This record gives sequence, C-alpha cells and structure tokens, in this order.
Amino acid sequence: VSFNPNGGDFTPKTQTVTGGKCAAEPKEPKRRGYTFEGWFYKDENGKEQKWNFDTPVHSDVSLKAVWKKESTPKNSETGS
Repeated sequence: VSFNPNGGDFTPKTQTVTGGKCAAEPKEPKRRGYTFEGWFYKDENGKEQKWNFDTPVHSDVSLKAVWKKESTPKNSETGS
C-alpha cells in the first residue's frame, strides 16, 4: 500500500501487507491550513472513493490524502 500525502507531512510512504490482510490505518498527515478528509483511491471507473481500512488488500493499492481548506473565521470587530 502506498500513501501519497498530497502536500501534507507524512511518513511512512508505504506499508507492506500480505495478501488478504487489512492495511493498518496510519496516523493522520498534517497540512497547515487544511483539514484531513481521509485516504482515497480510484475505483475501477476512475472515481475517487474513501478507503476503508477494514477492506482486505489483495493487490497493490495507492492511497492519496484528500484535504479540505480550512475557512478563516471573520474578525467580528473589524468585519474582515
């Protein structure tokens, strides 16, 4: 299983899983100004899906971190 932190700070980049076992969910990566949404893979139709770490791994899997930009709260005194 390979992990692409997609701009985040994360190690390790790979995890070896023997056939039919589940990958261990790693600690969440960090990225300033963003909230981690999860690890995603592309399904057989090319659509990004969130990976379920209870899913047995039977072949190489590439997972990419997906991020949501944090909203900046407005300052109530200045209105900005």
